[in-house]
Amino acid sequence: HNILEPAAHGLPIAFGPRHERFLEAERLVQCGGAFAAPTPQALNTQLQFWMRNPADRQNAATASHQHINQAAGAAQRIADHIIVSSNRKNPVASMRADTSQGHR
Repeated sequence: HNILEPAAHGLPIAFGPRHERFLEAERLVQCGGAFAAPTPQALNTQLQFWMRNPADRQNAATASHQHINQAAGAAQRIADHIIVSSNRKNPVASMRADTSQGHR
């Protein structure tokens, strides 16, 4: 299952204890957008808590949505950084980039 989908839709997220391989799951727990239930009883308790406390449910939903929005565009930022860094290390590539943009 993809935990990023409910986060993108601004929903609070709850899942079981086996999430250690998923960095985003841990980050969502840390920001308050998700709850990692160690037992089925803990999951039930958390879901009932959110149902009885709409403000807390909304806080978790907002946290999950904000986390996703902050991460949006990360791949493009990384690619841009790689391109800029590689151009600095390779003067010929920098000159080609400048020439293709009308600079000489």
